Amino acid sequence: TSAQQIKFKVRCNRYLYTLVLKDQDKAEKLKQSLPPSLTISDVPKKNQKGKRVAK
Repeated sequence: TSAQQIKFKVRCNRYLYTLVLKDQDKAEKLKQSLPPSLTISDVPKKNQKGKRVAK
């Protein structure tokens, strides 16, 4: 499983929806199609110990 996964999480009133993509191009296309008024936060990956990695 060397393919990198990109996850999009959308918080709605009741549920948190998660979309997992393995294609980097499709993920970038989806990111570009989001409305500019939407609040977007990028979360860094975790390392092997489960800690967040600083970018």
